[in-house]
Amino acid sequence: GQLPLPVKYVMGYIGNMMNLPDWLNINTSKQTILIDLGKTPKVNDMRFKAVTIEPAQNKFVFRGGFTR
Repeated sequence: GQLPLPVKYVMGYIGNMMNLPDWLNINTSKQTILIDLGKTPKVNDMRFKAVTIEPAQNKFVFRGGFTR
């Protein structure tokens, strides 16, 4: 089934209960997950793609994943 939970609650729970690496930052007030790509471990076949780039609105959205 589904359980309707607020995004802030779920993000806060993940940030508090999981041992996240230092290159991953969860900001519950802004509802964002930031990945410092300069600090991430080197992984083969990891790719990122720009989905939205709107500098005037300070909005930059990227989608990432692994290729097979």
